[in-house]
Amino acid sequence: MRGFVKLRSIILSLFFCTLGVFPAWSLDLASDFWHLQIRQYFMRVALAQNIDAARLIPHSDFLVHDRDGKILYHGKADTPLRVVATEQKPIQVVWYLRVGMFEYPDRASADALAASARDKSGLPVVVLPDPTQEHAPLPSGEMPPMPVWTVLAGPFASEDAAEAQREKAERIAPARLLKAPIGLSETRIEIQTETGAVLVAGTGYLGVRLKDSAGLIRADAIKTTDTAWANKQAWIKTNAYRGLMEVRGNERGHLLLVNRVFLEDYLYGVLPAEIGAGAPFEMLKTQAVISRSVVIAMIRNNYASNWFFDVSNTQTSQVYQGALCELPETNAAVDATWGQVCVYENHVIDAVYSHCCGGIIASMEDAWPSASPKAYLTRHVDSLSGRKVPNFAEDPDEVETWTHEKSGVLCNPGSNADQESKDAFRWSRGYTAEQLTKVVKETYPQVEEVTNIRVTKRTPSGLAAEVTLDVNPGKPIVLSHDSEIRRGLGDIPSSFFSLSCDREKKSKRLIRVDIRGAGRGHAVGLCQMGASALAKQGKDYLFILKHYYQGVSVYKIYK
Repeated sequence: MRGFVKLRSIILSLFFCTLGVFPAWSLDLASDFWHLQIRQYFMRVALAQNIDAARLIPHSDFLVHDRDGKILYHGKADTPLRVVATEQKPIQVVWYLRVGMFEYPDRASADALAASARDKSGLPVVVLPDPTQEHAPLPSGEMPPMPVWTVLAGPFASEDAAEAQREKAERIAPARLLKAPIGLSETRIEIQTETGAVLVAGTGYLGVRLKDSAGLIRADAIKTTDTAWANKQAWIKTNAYRGLMEVRGNERGHLLLVNRVFLEDYLYGVLPAEIGAGAPFEMLKTQAVISRSVVIAMIRNNYASNWFFDVSNTQTSQVYQGALCELPETNAAVDATWGQVCVYENHVIDAVYSHCCGGIIASMEDAWPSASPKAYLTRHVDSLSGRKVPNFAEDPDEVETWTHEKSGVLCNPGSNADQESKDAFRWSRGYTAEQLTKVVKETYPQVEEVTNIRVTKRTPSGLAAEVTLDVNPGKPIVLSHDSEIRRGLGDIPSSFFSLSCDREKKSKRLIRVDIRGAGRGHAVGLCQMGASALAKQGKDYLFILKHYYQGVSVYKIYK
């Protein structure tokens, strides 16, 4: 594999196994995971960002290498390592508009397009290796193929300056905005022993990989002032990871700790955190497919956002806890669905999911107004009955009715369920006026009193899209999207809720607010509680996936 153009044909020769309605040879997913393919499906997970020091403990003999793969140090197992940035130098950045991509050996075609592009657009146009993909060794020690040649209009000093030239750039081809570093990081990185002796030093990048590919490396961020970092009791609970560890100087000159790990091994560390082993096995298989799909879609959608990592290890991507959290049941589910993803119209889908929808699956645009609608993420009642979903935007009173209704939906846990499941399905919060003011002050400290609260806009899916708080002093505060509303009202479980306000009879002064809601999370895509219910009914994971993501097929992208 040597670049983007060949990838399109190579993909068709991969071991594709269709489990859906489309023939395998109709797929062309090159634009979805070509970055992963170049890296042999090793992804980069940010474990800690903007840190000044990290602790690494390799559990087998290890090597330290630079970004070109040159071996700088051989070390013994269970050696505590302290990694520090001794000289912090920020990276300068510029902006480009990408208008073309070519396989790496084909520099002539890239140069030809660049010359034509200069004439058509009147813009400066350059040819560079893909600026979002730094060349660095894989956990095997092998260097991946060089990234593709990119034809770029620019550079521009700012994002706004680049966007101002988009119309000219698109005389050539559809343009994609890229933020790129000027040169490589010059932050000096040292790996030290517990006594402070310097084992190895490098500029901008150091990698630590194991000689035993099945081994683990413990890793976490530490404070530079920590004096007990090497004590075994201080690191015994530290997470351990498969793959290799990379420490890089980031844009600000601080350190970035990255785990470069095979995609399936990454999923071993995701499923226990995102679903756990208590769910039925068909649900675990379902979670494996959607977690795999989610991360590929994230890399596709965000690959230009971060040069040095693909996803984080937190809920902003998917929670990833490494190898120590792995469970036999969840690992078996990953293995049983090895390489399988959900596909809609030749793209791996954004297989978003939430813990509990409360009975109403929300559409993509209802939860995230800036997102483009997705045909496979539509509003519907989470049941098999075909029951029509109310339009809550036209009849907001239906929300109050719905938060009391419990029948006929898959995620109703029933009267014998544990309290956590019951509280996810239907929940309530009660605040006195004083308590509500205290909650609001955590985000808006200038508020002295909340005098009124109301939902002023609601989506057809029933989610509150705008909540207005009348306050003293100042103008009303408007909470205007899902996360802002939930956080602003005290981290409530979801934005599907109704409000009931009690007031003094004469003065009309607010006394109390009761919030009654349904579900936990954004309610888009798959509902984990509802999907588990389907699995308990004997439905297999393919049925479950197609229930929640309309019109998708499932494909295997590699052996």
